[in-house]
Amino acid sequence: RNSDEAPETKVAKRFYAADWTSKDGYSTFELPLGKARTSQYLRLRGTNNKNELEPEPDAKGENPWFDLWFYSNPVFIKLQ
Repeated sequence: RNSDEAPETKVAKRFYAADWTSKDGYSTFELPLGKARTSQYLRLRGTNNKNELEPEPDAKGENPWFDLWFYSNPVFIKLQ
C-alpha cells in the first residue's frame, strides 16, 4: 500500500478529561474491544483542542501550542 489515506478506518470512541482516571502521574481510560474477528490494527490519536474533531492546518496567526495533536504507533492484532 502506498497511500496517505485509509478510508476503512474509523473513530471508535472519543475520550474527554472527565473519562480518565489519574493516579501516580498516569492517566488511564478503558475501551472494551470485544472479540476480534479479523486481523486489524489500532492506534491512538489525541489533541488538546476539544473544538476541532479532525486535524486542520493552523490559521494564519494561530498559536500552534493551543492546537497540538499526537499519534501513537499502531498496535497490530494478528489472528491465526
